[in-house]
Amino acid sequence: MSDWLLKVLHWGMYEVPPGPKCIEVSLVVNIQKVGMPLYLAFLILYFQNFSQPMLTYAVLHGSYGILWYLKHMVFPDPSLKAKCTFMCALICWVLILGPYMVPAYLLASGVASNHSQGPLRLYGAVFMYIIAVSVALLSDA
Repeated sequence: MSDWLLKVLHWGMYEVPPGPKCIEVSLVVNIQKVGMPLYLAFLILYFQNFSQPMLTYAVLHGSYGILWYLKHMVFPDPSLKAKCTFMCALICWVLILGPYMVPAYLLASGVASNHSQGPLRLYGAVFMYIIAVSVALLSDA
């Protein structure tokens, strides 16, 4: 990656005005990750959607948030200790972390398909989730 692109990315991640760098990036990420199970529970209750696809999604995505935070507590990522401005935190939330909340809303509200696709598809999804989370969490350690 070229130097100018790295400088632009660094500025966008940590230095967008206004304000001083006062928020750890880990705080921004961890609030979203740990908040996801609560958000998913809210969606399930609000839309009264206790379907197999919604509950499976909630268990998989919600447990990932908890596992992420446990990994953060045991093996914190030094790059997430850096501080950023409030505007950077907001941009990170809206452009990067916020979109992760959209599929759950679409599924819970019934906009996306809410029909079970059969046990093989469910087992395949759970298996892929276990492998992917294991690789992702171990690669950060």
